[in-house]
Amino acid sequence: MSDIACIKGHMYFGLHQYLNEPSRYITFIRNPVKRVISLYRYLRQSTHHKQHTLAANKSLAEFVVDCSLHNNGQTRFLAGGKLLDSPELLLARAQENLHNHFTVVGLTERFDESLVLFKQHLNWANFPTYTQENVSDKGKSNMVDGKTLALIEKYNAADILLYQYAETLFEQQIQQFCG
Repeated sequence: MSDIACIKGHMYFGLHQYLNEPSRYITFIRNPVKRVISLYRYLRQSTHHKQHTLAANKSLAEFVVDCSLHNNGQTRFLAGGKLLDSPELLLARAQENLHNHFTVVGLTERFDESLVLFKQHLNWANFPTYTQENVSDKGKSNMVDGKTLALIEKYNAADILLYQYAETLFEQQIQQFCG
């Protein structure tokens, strides 16, 4: 596998254990409340998606309570953990992985600034151009009632703490870059 330059996608942390060459991780982390709302809406409208039925006939609140597969999803991915691990253990492992194994941690809500950091740390020759995809009406997330927001926060508490940790790392990266 020595000719691999980049592996990308949504995958659990730990792929480096299967590679013979040194590797670096980068990631984007999204506001967990926005992520859950967006995922729910995406799955509801994407009839072709294999997980469409998880959201198709449920309210957002029902989706959050019934679908543990997606709760604290970012924490589980970055911890490389299993669904059965405790949220506290997964959070500690994810934070440790971000601190020790990730060259750059970007924030979806600060996408352009994140790309500048990626370019700097990864020595990209050019600034990447991109088009936004799967963009829905941003105002819709404000239409979620308080009770449902509280459920999202409850069932994604580890992701919220991880996002706050990532925000701190991001600010440190910005300070180092601008320093």
